[in-house]
Amino acid sequence: QHTHELEQYQEQNQRFDEERRTLCLRIEALEEELRSFQLQAHEEKKKLEGDCGVAQEHAKDLERRLNDTEKAYQVEKERQTAVKDELSKEKKKREDLVEEIRIVRESEKLAKKEAEVSLA
Repeated sequence: QHTHELEQYQEQNQRFDEERRTLCLRIEALEEELRSFQLQAHEEKKKLEGDCGVAQEHAKDLERRLNDTEKAYQVEKERQTAVKDELSKEKKKREDLVEEIRIVRESEKLAKKEAEVSLA
């Protein structure tokens, strides 16, 4: 009786040992797979951080270029305003001269008529 129970116990022990070894091997394989995934995740994170850094630098460069363009636009706008102002002043001077010439001619005509009347 005891021998039979002892044999059953030993067989059961062997099955448990085999199951334990199988489970240990499975755990080791899963741990290795986990380490591999962690390494991949770390490498992917580094790559994405690098890509993000490149994108941030590109965005900063675009922002600088935009600011430079806006400044250049403002300078050009101010220059054009100054040119328009100068042209308006020149136009006003020309109009004043034309008016002055007209007045002088009118005066000359009047003086001429007065001289003709005086001579007559």
